[in-house]
Amino acid sequence: MALITCSECKGNVSTGARACPHCGHPLKAQDVHITHKQDDSYEKGRQEQLGKQEGCWDAIASVVWPLIIIIVIIIFAANSC
Repeated sequence: MALITCSECKGNVSTGARACPHCGHPLKAQDVHITHKQDDSYEKGRQEQLGKQEGCWDAIASVVWPLIIIIVIIIFAANSC
């Protein structure tokens, strides 16, 4: 999200806001004058970190599930004898 300038009080307001939090002036499309682009590097880093965590769980699952299947097969084979 970016910050815009309120046309009434000249305060910084998020583009997601419907009204200025400083003066309460309702924001309209013509009021949007971008003053500062928010740094998205934190959000990108967070998404990359979540992606790595999901990859880690995929690796663990790819090892655990075959072991569970082998154990179940051994148990059924032992019980059928």
